[in-house]
Parts: sequence; C-alpha cells; structure tokens
Amino acid sequence: MNKELSHFDNYNKYDIMGIEYDLNSLLNDNEIPYDIKLKIADKYDGVIKYIKIKLLERGEL
Repeated sequence: MNKELSHFDNYNKYDIMGIEYDLNSLLNDNEIPYDIKLKIADKYDGVIKYIKIKLLERGEL
C-alpha cells in the first residue's frame, strides 16, 4: 500500500473486497503491534476511500 493512489484508479468493487479481507487479516494478526495496526488501518482506509470515489466517478458504485 505504498504506491501512489493513482495506481488504484482501475480497481473495482471486487478489489475492494480483497483489500478489506487483507486488512482484516492484518488487524487480527497478534504479532503486529497495535501502533503499527493503526498506521496500516489508516493507509488501507485511505486506499479504499480513493477506490470508492473512482467507482462513483465511473458510475460503478
């Protein structure tokens, strides 16, 4: 998730589902410290919001 947001321009609703699944897996990993989980969640949330905006612009959501 360190790519430029424009990398996600052509993602679809199924990609969002995959990203949400990955995020959930990371947040449930007991080996990742809480402060790192917060940073991960913020980054993933930003990407998901960006993709949803692009889907709305394309009329796909």
